Amino acid sequence: MIRNKNIIITILMIAVLGIVLFCTSQKIYDLEKRACFETLEEHTEQLSREIGNDYLSDTKYLKYIAGILASYDRLDSREAVQILSSFSGQGMLSRMEILLPGDQLLTSDGRLVSVEGKLSFKEKAAQGQHMSERISDMLAPEQMILCNFVPVKRGTEVIAVLCGICDLDELPKVYSDSAFGENTQLYLVNGTTGNLLMDTWHKDLRHVSDFKKRRTKKGYSMDTMFSDMEKGKSGRVVFFSEKAHTYFYSHYEPVGVANWVVMLSVPEKVVFAKTDQIMKITYFLAIFLMIGITLYFIWLLRELKKEKCAKESQLTRVQYMFDVEKILFDAHMKPGQIEKALERFARALTAERVCLLTIQGHTILQNYFYDRQKGTDAKISPSRRIPEPFSGMFADLAQNKSILLYDMDELGQTYPESQKIVRRVGIRNLMMFPLIDHENGMTGILGACNMEHRWKDTSQMECVSLSFAMAIRNMQVYQGIREMGLMDSLTGLQNRNSYHAAVAEISKNKYQSVGCVYVDANGLHEINNHLGHEAGDQMLCFVARTLEDTFGADNAYRIGGDEFVVLCRNVGEADMQKGIDGISKAMSDHQYASSVGCFWQEQPIEIDTVIKAAEKNMQKAKKQYYQGEGRDRRSREMNVQLEQMITEKQDADVFLSIIAPEFKGVYFVNLSTDTVRHIFIPDYFEAMMKKSGGKFSEAIRLYARELVKPEFSSLFQPVCDYRELESQLYGRDVPGFVYQKKDGSWMKLRIFKFKKYAGQNKETLWVFENTSS
Repeated sequence: MIRNKNIIITILMIAVLGIVLFCTSQKIYDLEKRACFETLEEHTEQLSREIGNDYLSDTKYLKYIAGILASYDRLDSREAVQILSSFSGQGMLSRMEILLPGDQLLTSDGRLVSVEGKLSFKEKAAQGQHMSERISDMLAPEQMILCNFVPVKRGTEVIAVLCGICDLDELPKVYSDSAFGENTQLYLVNGTTGNLLMDTWHKDLRHVSDFKKRRTKKGYSMDTMFSDMEKGKSGRVVFFSEKAHTYFYSHYEPVGVANWVVMLSVPEKVVFAKTDQIMKITYFLAIFLMIGITLYFIWLLRELKKEKCAKESQLTRVQYMFDVEKILFDAHMKPGQIEKALERFARALTAERVCLLTIQGHTILQNYFYDRQKGTDAKISPSRRIPEPFSGMFADLAQNKSILLYDMDELGQTYPESQKIVRRVGIRNLMMFPLIDHENGMTGILGACNMEHRWKDTSQMECVSLSFAMAIRNMQVYQGIREMGLMDSLTGLQNRNSYHAAVAEISKNKYQSVGCVYVDANGLHEINNHLGHEAGDQMLCFVARTLEDTFGADNAYRIGGDEFVVLCRNVGEADMQKGIDGISKAMSDHQYASSVGCFWQEQPIEIDTVIKAAEKNMQKAKKQYYQGEGRDRRSREMNVQLEQMITEKQDADVFLSIIAPEFKGVYFVNLSTDTVRHIFIPDYFEAMMKKSGGKFSEAIRLYARELVKPEFSSLFQPVCDYRELESQLYGRDVPGFVYQKKDGSWMKLRIFKFKKYAGQNKETLWVFENTSS
């Protein structure tokens, strides 16, 4: 019966495997098709943006040239011809020409060619700026071109039309795509007329209607594609090419100008090339998988019994881990929980004794022991170092090594120094495991000895090590938080909470005498306002250190912003007064002022009376200080410091005004974040920074495109690549170059490593200065 069931299960698994393989293959093909379309869409959108940006950039450039030409008296002058002849191509444009009244065309070589009947000056002038349909070249009719017409105006009168010529034979050299290597086909279509403006697959430029003859896969339609192109919408299509005898997967995207549409296509065999290889490997693996299924059943029966035993053992261990973790959950607030956890720990290991040591460096902070016969015990020894005989064990544990020994003779071979001590205390076997904290350092040690069960490894101890380590961490954090609630974070003195606790403690105990020293730091508000809060903090810290050194850290408290209190228990009045005199002298030596009030009382002591009297005396001293010349003297000292700061600022402004004419821009640039701080910045570059969203490299590229002569703009590319620039900064020479702007002026750029150039703060200094050549 069992055998028949296994046969049926095997057959079912083989059938399921076949279905899975079929579904998997379909899924892989679908995923590959989706990935193909996503890649085509991404690259098509990129090309669309590139062509659109070039069109806008070309138009902007032509308008700029048109503005220059408008200033000339004669548009057929030598200067105008020089502008046309010096043009070396930009974006889609390959050359420029000027259409003059009378239907005369001024070429880049200075010729006047009649285009009457072909181009109408009045018609083009009336249309304003626009892009032409695909037309024949006026100078070479066998070539197809596009013409970007921009009127040249003088006032409101159109005196000429500037023609930006785009040679369609040259477009494939300007725009290309490698989404799928050399197999990618690129088309540029005029969605309104259907004329192809670029075709990298065919030699001649045809009409998009030629695609109507091609059949498509189910779910795609050529009519939909033509409709989308006319409406300027994006889409996908899969059509069959008789020439290539294969399907082509295509995506088209509107350019956004002149109703142009970009389309990328790739052959089906290229799309699924990787998928076919994957499926061959998949079928090959399926054969081995079926063989493995048969062997699996043989192995399964043998493992069922082992698995049952392992699950029972695992369940017991999980319960044990859960019990320990539950007990230790609030051990930081209830230290007695540690003892309960050790008892559960000892039971699980069948150990006679267990221990938990908390460690800091080579010092034992706290010892927890559990003995099955004697119960629990905890001893705190904050300065006890690891005993020398156990230093070898400690070194191994610190390297995250566990110790498991059942043969004490082996202990003598591995750790000879500790063998005698271990034997003397009656240890027959031993297990130890290090507790590691979040910084990968040892924070404690778990130990057990005289275990009744013979364990193969330390996993029974390891599975609860994290719980004990977290308990130690929680206790340390809890203690730290408690200390933070009792200490002032700025000065390190005890805070107001500690002060109230000390007052309550004094009221409950009988001291021979109690004195209170009440100190107020004078002038803190003025220092903060005039010299900054950092100077005020320095003053408060100085007062705190003075009180701590004079009366001790246990007796000094910061109870407010500028108020400090010292509580002197069993200190003579003369000694207290001597300390107060020392404080006043130290404050005066450092040009600080304070108001000090004190009161001292012997038994019977009323602590509230002592404190209020001291505070009252402090208020009197403070009133006398502000009524006297102390305040005026302090104000004069701060005024001197302010005058010095103002003078230094004025000196710096004079220096900057002298050197400013030599520079066009001085910037501190952080290469890690591409952010900038400027010393000098022209208005035009500030506008570029805003346009680039605060990215310095983008602003520099924009600067090179718009203001630098084209033959020099390529010099900026290496310095905008910060990886390449970093390699230059580590060389012997300072990176930089000389270039010419479009206005004819010559500039020099130099880049220096700044003193803060390190790590994530790679700050550099960029200096743009005038030069003669």
